Amino acid sequence: MIKDAARSKRNSVSNGGYDGDCALFHQRAGLIFQSLGDHDHALEMFNVELKMKGDKFGDDVSISYPLVNIAVIYSEQGKYKEAMNNCNRALGIIERVFGSDHPKVVITLNCMGDIYRRQCEYGKATDVLNRAMAI
Repeated sequence: MIKDAARSKRNSVSNGGYDGDCALFHQRAGLIFQSLGDHDHALEMFNVELKMKGDKFGDDVSISYPLVNIAVIYSEQGKYKEAMNNCNRALGIIERVFGSDHPKVVITLNCMGDIYRRQCEYGKATDVLNRAMAI
């Protein structure tokens, strides 16, 4: 039912352009699918949100949120390289816009720490999480 609503909502947007309500709907649907353990549909929803925001705003801070959500899914699937690529992209955008010591950086650093932890790279995880705690 959620998939059908998402498809209907996306199809109602003219020319596949940006619609804030549609992007938010896909974000929330992705979070629901993620909580249900349905990674494939969560990724589909987050990727729609990312594409809509990316097409509208480019490499703006607004795409950092779906990037981190996608990274979490990839990490849960054991796709650590893809997860870290998304985190690094999000971190670069956030740091460029807000600076490296802004509280918004912490969310991405925590995600990166978890990815390192899942790979048993405890030294890297500790370094990243200590940086997050220092902010």
